[in-house]
Amino acid sequence: MANYGVSATAPRPFSLRPIQVEENKSKDVCEKAKKTNVLMKIVNTVLPKNPVHKHREFRLVPLPIEIAFGKHLYRSMVNSHGGHYNKRNYEGLMKVAGAKLSKVSDRPDLPWQFSVIDSNTINAWCLPGG
Repeated sequence: MANYGVSATAPRPFSLRPIQVEENKSKDVCEKAKKTNVLMKIVNTVLPKNPVHKHREFRLVPLPIEIAFGKHLYRSMVNSHGGHYNKRNYEGLMKVAGAKLSKVSDRPDLPWQFSVIDSNTINAWCLPGG
């Protein structure tokens, strides 16, 4: 494969002539490029896109583990914050509003759960996995 560059030995300055590339170096460059392309395809496939900013990122905790972790912590978090508020009409309103929110969230595929907690503190929190 011929490359064109500047020749210092030509009669006219800056004339173009083919530059000989050693065959082994050319093959090495091609092999590295192929390996890089394969690696990039693997990275783009394996690393999920962040649903908020749409860029690929390394996720330390896989989604099934994130969901299981949130389910494991849910009951203790509710109890430590006053327990469930037992008025059914508030719970129903919260679930309707929560269902609307979860559908338009950046992660609508999560098993979202919304509850009203029996506490005088104005607060909201979320556990991993919805």
